[in-house]
Amino acid sequence: MLQCARDAGAGAFGAFEAFEARIKAVRGMLRNGKYKPAGRAKPSSEYLFAAALDDSFPRVNPFVDAVNLASLKYMYPMSIFDADKAGHALLCRLGAPGEHYVFNSSGQEIDLEDLVCLCALAPAFAAESAAKERAPDAAGSAAAGGRPPPGPASQLAQTFGEIAAGYSTQGPASQMVQSFGEIEAGRPPASHSETSQPEVQPQSRPIANPVRDSMATKLFEGARNALIVVYAPGGPYEAEGRDLGAAARDLATWCGRACERTAIKVHSLS
Repeated sequence: MLQCARDAGAGAFGAFEAFEARIKAVRGMLRNGKYKPAGRAKPSSEYLFAAALDDSFPRVNPFVDAVNLASLKYMYPMSIFDADKAGHALLCRLGAPGEHYVFNSSGQEIDLEDLVCLCALAPAFAAESAAKERAPDAAGSAAAGGRPPPGPASQLAQTFGEIAAGYSTQGPASQMVQSFGEIEAGRPPASHSETSQPEVQPQSRPIANPVRDSMATKLFEGARNALIVVYAPGGPYEAEGRDLGAAARDLATWCGRACERTAIKVHSLS
């Protein structure tokens, strides 16, 4: 896998063209409002590509390593996090003005405004700050809402119970991919270049995005439940649908070897 990435970086016939097309599509997916996916704000898959080229590909733990390899193989940014720390309900939305979180052990923060974010509606890690959240200031109130990414807001909330229902099994799960008829074949999400009135959203805390994930829910040794998110752009069914399905199968197979149960769920936000 690393050699394939190096071949693409070296301009091997056909390899770089495929990587370049996916990079362009993913950046288009993240180009919303003020957010520009370039430089330090580029998708995590591009960081992994660069690391593969200079022989500094990260090694963390078997699960994170599997996700990083899948991200490199398909050039989709991906997140993996501790599902127990995140709580039991998630929301996908754009980051609000002034919203940020710490993404590494050095305390560095990422600005989340207009970045596609996965948020926890009832995060377990937030219990110690509940008192502050009950009396937020004006800026905190704005950050708690955010605005939804393109697509029907009613489709964005997802509970872990719904993810597991009907698509779970014991052991490796190479055959468990949900019907990709749910992926809308057509246009990528529209860009939020214009100013619009934000929709009212449930209070939520960002925990992951296609660039940097939060330290609050990172997957460390001893975790019992993990959730992997693949951020894939909208597009023709034969292109994005096929690769998203292959990525899901690889992740289920690689991670399933060390799991009691794996499950796959696909949502389209187009």
